[in-house]
Amino acid sequence: MWVDILGSITRHKAPYLSDIYLEIEKRESKGAACPFRLENVMGCSNSVMFGIARISELQCSKLQETSSGRIDNAVLSQIADTIQMRYFSQSTQRVPFTVICPSLLGNLYGLLPFASRSMDNPYTLPILQESSLSTATITEAYRLGALIYLQTIVPGPPPFPKGAMEMASVAARFIHCHVPESQMDQCLRIPLFLTACMSTGDQRNIMGVRLCRSLNMGGSAGIGQNAFLVMQEVWRHLDRRVPIDWCHVMRRHVLLV
Repeated sequence: MWVDILGSITRHKAPYLSDIYLEIEKRESKGAACPFRLENVMGCSNSVMFGIARISELQCSKLQETSSGRIDNAVLSQIADTIQMRYFSQSTQRVPFTVICPSLLGNLYGLLPFASRSMDNPYTLPILQESSLSTATITEAYRLGALIYLQTIVPGPPPFPKGAMEMASVAARFIHCHVPESQMDQCLRIPLFLTACMSTGDQRNIMGVRLCRSLNMGGSAGIGQNAFLVMQEVWRHLDRRVPIDWCHVMRRHVLLV
């Protein structure tokens, strides 16, 4: 499920299992216990992950409406606001503070976007023996990354997504202060990627280097190189204050899961 959701960001399509996520949400809203919690699998809460699925659906809808010439920015903004309040408001986050076991990497290895099974890797960091990461910390990193993603879709004053850049600054500070660099970064490649792409100034270098190191951890040189090219092109657009089509850039560099 979570691979489907995160993969939708780079596929530029709605998640394949969207109907299932909606059904789970309906049951939970009626008080039914969820048979599984994604924070126990990959560290991030169901709520934030399902919110990312809704953003991908909105992205897909925007692309379809843009191609048909029938896009309504007012409606788009309204839907985005609803998604943000429902899934990403800090007051709605009730994630248990559970320490993430480093063995989580064993569950994720080879499944994450940008991952591969190659072990040829010139750059490694030791897995933390006692990880300082918790489900609450990972969920917050994904929540901030999701808000960056949402801001790249919401229409704003041209020529660049100011809201996404401001949110990237918040995310970069959070990651720098609360998420120590380690092999656990492999669990955070999507928020690292989103944050690095929209960062500016010194944060750009810090987050860009950290993203590249996390990609190298899994030996994912091929797709990792594509992610780096996307990041560089996004930076060039932002620096030149040129309008950027996020999806077009990812398509061109074949950044797909």
